[in-house]
Amino acid sequence: MSTASTTSTTSTASTINIEQDGNTITISGDMTNDCKQMHRECAGRFHGMFGDMVKLIPKLGDKRTSAQIRGLYRWGTNAEYYENDNIWGYLCYNPKNHSNYIFSPCDGENRDNSYHRLRNGVAYFESEGFDVYIIPCSN
Repeated sequence: MSTASTTSTTSTASTINIEQDGNTITISGDMTNDCKQMHRECAGRFHGMFGDMVKLIPKLGDKRTSAQIRGLYRWGTNAEYYENDNIWGYLCYNPKNHSNYIFSPCDGENRDNSYHRLRNGVAYFESEGFDVYIIPCSN
C-alpha cells in the first residue's frame, strides 16, 4: 500500500489527504469556505482527474449563462436539484489561463447548509470571469 498526503499551512486553506490501497483511492479532508482562497487553490490546465482542460471543455457542452448561475444560487438548496439534472459537479474554468476549480454536490462540505459553499463558490467564480460548465454523472 502506498500513501501520499498533502496539507496546507494556511488556516483558511483546504486540507486534503489522498490515500491509495490497491486500486482504491480515498480523498478526504476539509475544504475552505473562503472564495479568495479557493481562487488561490485553482488547478492548472492539466487536472489530476480530468486531464487536459483544453480537451475537456468542448465535451461539456455550453457554458452556464448568468441566469442559470442565479438559478443555481436561488434554487440549488437540495439534493433533488442536482440529481434531477444528473450533475456530478460544476467546473469553473478560466479560458485565459486554464485555471479551474470544481464543486461537486457529492462532497460533504458542499452539501452543508443547503449547498451554501457550492452555490456561493460557483457564483463567485462566475463573477470573477470564469466560465461555468456542468460535469454530468456518467451513465
